[in-house]
Amino acid sequence: MRSRLHALLDFTSLEPRSKELEAAIAWAASAHGLANQISHATVLLPPEAVTAGISSNAGWHFAAGTSSIQEANAALEYAGNESAHLLLSLGPTLAGPDAVGMLIEAFEIDPHFGVTVPRTCDGNGNIFKLSPELGDPTLDTLPRRLLTAVPPYYILPEVYAPFFLIRDTLVSNLPPLNETFDTLAGAVQLYLCNVRRAGFRTAVINRSVIPVPVQSERQTISASKADTRKLHTLHPDVGKAKSEFTEHSLHLGESLLGRALSNERATSRTLLLDLRGVPHYMNGTAEAVLALCDAMHSLKTDWEITVWAEATTIECHRLEQRYPDWSILQRDEAGYFTAAFRPSQPWHLSTMSELHQRALLNFFAMLDTISWDILFEAPRGLGVFWDFMSQYADGLLYNSFDTRHHVVRRFPSAEQRAEFVFHHSFHPKDYADPAILGEPQSDDYIFVIGNSYDHKHLSPTVDLLSAAFPFEKLKVLGLKKHINPRVEVLESGHIPSETIERLFAQAKLILFPSFYEGFGLPTIKGLSYGRTVLARRSSLLDELAGYYRGPGKLLDFATPQELIETVGKVVHGCHVDSLALGGRLGDHEEPKTWSAVAAGVLQFFEQKVSQPDTFQWPQRERALRQIHAYST
Repeated sequence: MRSRLHALLDFTSLEPRSKELEAAIAWAASAHGLANQISHATVLLPPEAVTAGISSNAGWHFAAGTSSIQEANAALEYAGNESAHLLLSLGPTLAGPDAVGMLIEAFEIDPHFGVTVPRTCDGNGNIFKLSPELGDPTLDTLPRRLLTAVPPYYILPEVYAPFFLIRDTLVSNLPPLNETFDTLAGAVQLYLCNVRRAGFRTAVINRSVIPVPVQSERQTISASKADTRKLHTLHPDVGKAKSEFTEHSLHLGESLLGRALSNERATSRTLLLDLRGVPHYMNGTAEAVLALCDAMHSLKTDWEITVWAEATTIECHRLEQRYPDWSILQRDEAGYFTAAFRPSQPWHLSTMSELHQRALLNFFAMLDTISWDILFEAPRGLGVFWDFMSQYADGLLYNSFDTRHHVVRRFPSAEQRAEFVFHHSFHPKDYADPAILGEPQSDDYIFVIGNSYDHKHLSPTVDLLSAAFPFEKLKVLGLKKHINPRVEVLESGHIPSETIERLFAQAKLILFPSFYEGFGLPTIKGLSYGRTVLARRSSLLDELAGYYRGPGKLLDFATPQELIETVGKVVHGCHVDSLALGGRLGDHEEPKTWSAVAAGVLQFFEQKVSQPDTFQWPQRERALRQIHAYST
């Protein structure tokens, strides 16, 4: 049986005898409006409004708004007696049959949907936020196509919308509006509270859209201060309901989605680069991340880029001077973005949570899995977090296929994520300083690179070399001390960059004994200066050799015996078989530059932005909220 429909239309906010009032009544009473759907309407008019002749529709009752609550109660009573749903509009409306029909049909979804609410749009079709104050404050409206990417409905506590439909069951059974309230809005707010307390929720129907006149872009109903106090006194749980509505993820989620779907590229192409993982000194991570950022900065891109970094990092690497046309944020500064990218791998769930709150799409670079494998340096719970990231990131970026294989083997869910192997630059011009290349060569030392971590195998290698070649001079980056006077130690992170470049450029041999790397920048840098580089044999080394083309000679070893034998041949000028370079490149193909790397990364982001169905934000939000609920 088709449900009957009544309406209560409050036009008291309009000027009497105004064209706006005439237009509101004419639309509502027309076939385009509500005339063919409702069997009875109560229309509240402003004082001094002329009612004669404004509508001849049968069943339409016009009343002065001086007694709004009493007239509303009469409408409720009549609808209850008729077992009718009641459509309530607190302001002018352009509601049409399709939108109202969807509100009625939504009652069939769940018997305890007590109130259904449509979305509203402006004259250009842009959707109003459910609350102007929530979500991204810089956005007043959202693109309409957003509604196809959000759930069909939201189930909420009471929503103070200016237009909604009340289920017939409630109209027939709930007490009338409280006539001791000062305003109709206050009495309606109490009524909606009573709906919820009776066990019926409000459903916002996202496919039902109603235009609102420009002069009445009101999205909430506001009661007087006295009515608000009375409401909270009667039912303190109103505050709990307000908190649930305010804290609902839809507000942030819709704002972030609205940014991504905006036709304004200045809004839709906003990128946050999270450099909080870059230290306030130069190491391999800082060198790679800053090289990538430098290349992005040099590109002619329409992405609006913002850097987020610690104050010490901003000062050390002179980020404000380095990127003068990018915004630089420090830790507590706010902002919303379409995408966020962490170019140095994350270590804590809090990092992902913070980026999730700022950007719709979250991308993370994985440079290696060494910390998890060696364990003693890993933050507690790192494996659990990386597994979570592998499930809920919008994309993972790897600096080598070798790193990608390591991540997927350890965290299999990563194989289901969108991914991009971006490598670092393989082009010699990105590593070799031309001025230093032109300086005289000394070729009087072996340059050994590493640090104090066991997997770098630096100290045992230096001990072995200094014993096997007592007359060779060794310069070692990464040691703090050594007993052999012919071993010159250089502490990582405290050497000027020009000094480091000369160490590469003038060595007779560069030795990189590490067991485990994600990429191995020293290998490419040494080759770029035309040096002979000796590194431990691995699938990663084969990958680097395949994509690098340029000067230098690349040698490998696997055992201490091989290491000693190969170093001996090099220092005595004997022939040594080297690895073939550039085998994965075409015959005339140039190796990848940092500019090409940066362009590829941005293209990957661009592709993901164009695929709304793949956005992970809702799933990530649900998982993060569950974690928060579990931990509190």
